[in-house]
Amino acid sequence: MAKKIVLMAFALVLFLCLASCGDASGGKDNPEAEKTANEGIAENAEEGGPNLPEKDMGGKKFNIITAGWYGYRPLEIDDLAPEEITGDALDDAAYNRKIKIEDMYNCQIAHIQESDHVKAVDNIRKSVMAQDEAYDVAFVRGLNISSLISSGCLLDLSFLPHADFEKPWWRKSVYDSLVLNGRRFAASGNMSIGEMKAVFLVCFDKQLIQDNGLESPYALVKSGDWTFEKMCVMAKSVTRDLNGDGKMGGDDQWGIIFQNDSPPSLFGACGMKFAELDESGIPKMTLDSEANIEKLMKMHELLDIENVSQMDQFISLTRRPLFEINAVHLVNALRERDESFGIVPLPKYDRAQPEYIPMTSGTFTPLICIPKTNADTENTGLFMEIMAYEGSRSVVPAFYENILREKTARDDESQDMLDYIFGNIKYDIGTLLNFGRLVDESIVYFRGKNNTNFVSFFEKYRPVVERDINKLLDESLNN
Repeated sequence: MAKKIVLMAFALVLFLCLASCGDASGGKDNPEAEKTANEGIAENAEEGGPNLPEKDMGGKKFNIITAGWYGYRPLEIDDLAPEEITGDALDDAAYNRKIKIEDMYNCQIAHIQESDHVKAVDNIRKSVMAQDEAYDVAFVRGLNISSLISSGCLLDLSFLPHADFEKPWWRKSVYDSLVLNGRRFAASGNMSIGEMKAVFLVCFDKQLIQDNGLESPYALVKSGDWTFEKMCVMAKSVTRDLNGDGKMGGDDQWGIIFQNDSPPSLFGACGMKFAELDESGIPKMTLDSEANIEKLMKMHELLDIENVSQMDQFISLTRRPLFEINAVHLVNALRERDESFGIVPLPKYDRAQPEYIPMTSGTFTPLICIPKTNADTENTGLFMEIMAYEGSRSVVPAFYENILREKTARDDESQDMLDYIFGNIKYDIGTLLNFGRLVDESIVYFRGKNNTNFVSFFEKYRPVVERDINKLLDESLNN
């Protein structure tokens, strides 16, 4: 019954979601070729799609710059404008979307891929300062978005024509989370599957579960008993010093291996946020509440770092752990190791928590924004809306069905878990904007074996966070 509920709930989400700056007058339009908005595109409107005007954009070229992640290939954004059919389901879906939109609107889509995320942001900033209109749309990492906001490089998306961020092909929770002084500078949605690669989950070794007579993580999720403490207790029961040298190392049997930047997502999954908007819409630091500090101390104790759990950047230790906490971009590596593994959401803090909370990495999550020098917002908004909509119909399903469900998840239950995870992603403005670099500092502190004085830790960084929030608010208001 639980499985049917998950599937039915996600079926609706998948259909709706995953089946899924300048002069707003659009000075570059061709008015003779433009139809009125209420005429729309009949095919899309009939299918519940966007009611967009028919237009001949006269060969307009949309230049999209994307920021990679330190040259790490699995996190490159490569589904915006492929140049040819390759036979790969995802590549071909992205290519066909590109050709369809170019033909539909008589436009061109150009992808400027910059593997160095810092250089990408520098290029955007230089372009805005030079007023050269080099880029129409940008995908930047959460780590960098605040610097572009504070330097006045981005348009407020609230006034972007045609782009309706309430629609299911956009991530409304991202759009609503990134509010500063009532202005919205970034969004996320199905223009690209880049965000899906940044979602965290837990992979477990099926053979170790069976060999040690442990409860099925699938059953625990469905009963509501998949908690942080349960995960750690199970992990401790299988941890072994296999080589007998008196210490845990790469050749020993670990209970938990976690990706180096996973702690903030674990915090979020346990109901904590680095920051939240107050009643006035102003971000306030919230990770330092008494209740959250109590949770953090308990989680740190349960993880028993260096004895039961260990951080590993690319999940590459010799022995297979019972649980691996990693992001989607690393899951395919398990398939290459020919392991029998299952997939479940990040655990709740305890049974009292009403739901599981799938989280992305705010740090390397790609966010969509528009350089302030874009003077053709009319066409840009239309372009972004149709790209996201068509992405929800073809590109996202290709990624989800062909890469995740069929090739990675090896049983029906793991597929059900993926359905839930991707249908319920949540966000935290504190991790997306990384005020005072608290996200980075908390990762370093949390994974330290003897770091347990969270009260002192927050006392040190609270003024830095508050100063960063106030500075960003002031600069975003003045630019």
